[in-house]
Amino acid sequence: MPGASNAAPLYVPLQVVAAQSVTGVITPTGVDLLDYDGLVHVAQNCGAQVGGTLAGKIQSSPDNSTWADVPGATFPNVTAGNRVDAIVLDLQSCGRYIRYTNTFAGTSILVAVTASAVKKIS
Repeated sequence: MPGASNAAPLYVPLQVVAAQSVTGVITPTGVDLLDYDGLVHVAQNCGAQVGGTLAGKIQSSPDNSTWADVPGATFPNVTAGNRVDAIVLDLQSCGRYIRYTNTFAGTSILVAVTASAVKKIS
C-alpha cells in the first residue's frame, strides 16, 4: 500500500520529576501529552529513605492549571527506600497534561519519576 509505514512505534522517555531529595510535598509542572498516543508507563523511583512514608499519585489537567487525581493512578506507599513502582495510564482517560504529586511524612527520601509514551506519527 503506497504511503504505509511499517515502522515500530517510537517510545519516548518523559521526565516528570527530576531526581531530588524530598522532605515534603513536591508538585512539579505538568507534562504535555498532546503529541502522544495510547498508554503512558509511569515509574516512581525511590532511593535512600530516612523514616516516614511516601504516597505518590498522578494527576491530570486539560489546561495545566486545574488538576484532578487520575482514578487508579496511585503508587503503593513507600516505607523503605530503594524500590521502583510503576503504573500504566490510558491517555483516553487523562487530560492533556499529567503531573506527579505526593505526601511525605519523614526526614527525607530520594525520588525521581519518569514516563514513556508512544509519539504520534505525523
